[in-house]
Amino acid sequence: MVVSHPSTPWVISAPKRFDAPLRLFCFPPAGAGAFLFRPWLTYSSSAIEILAIQLPGRERRLKEPCFTQLDPLIKSLTQAIIPHLELGKFTFFGHSLGALIAFELTHELRRQGLPLPEHLFMCGRRAAHIPIENLLCSQPDSSLIEALREYGGTPEGVLQNSDLMELFLPIFRSDLTVNEHYQYHLEPPLDLPISVFGGMNDTVAIPEQIEQWNQHTSRTFKLKLFEGGHMFFKDDPELLLKPIFEQLNCRL
Repeated sequence: MVVSHPSTPWVISAPKRFDAPLRLFCFPPAGAGAFLFRPWLTYSSSAIEILAIQLPGRERRLKEPCFTQLDPLIKSLTQAIIPHLELGKFTFFGHSLGALIAFELTHELRRQGLPLPEHLFMCGRRAAHIPIENLLCSQPDSSLIEALREYGGTPEGVLQNSDLMELFLPIFRSDLTVNEHYQYHLEPPLDLPISVFGGMNDTVAIPEQIEQWNQHTSRTFKLKLFEGGHMFFKDDPELLLKPIFEQLNCRL
């Protein structure tokens, strides 16, 4: 028997559906959409189903406005994802802005007395309580392009294509606004395990900042660092899926 997913533009699944006992929801970084995780979806199996979160304002939702504040984004996402969470056990993975969204979504689920993820995996984002001092969201387009070049993961030909940048930069700027204007409010640690990943050469979230996620769980905490920068995993899904699956007791 294959379980039918509730219909929502927020959640993208692989064409082949699986009646898996566990679901892994993946949250993209600033400027990105569910397409980033398209290679990940192919690793879905009878043990775990991988799904990607699609934020408004990009890809299939290009005509919708982007969010510029985190709170309304979390409220809308919570309502959209609840029917999916009722299908069984689940876990979250988020990269950069996606890590912050996954973290705050987990807190919102707890506030509403709803089921929580079995495990929270986060990557490439400083711990929520550490503020961002240098704001990119108000910088000129040229600064955003240089930031993208430093992050890695965006082909140089794309960065030099003015038509593509005209389409992409407003999305990226909106997401940066969400991330950089976020204000952390002290809450009790989450009663679930947290694992974080980072690139040893990442200048966006340095290892010392990533490690401080350990303050946000009352359960086990694991940190794993990889060679590379902010988007160290982009060309090799198994680089992160392998440790994630191992901690979830699933075969890759």
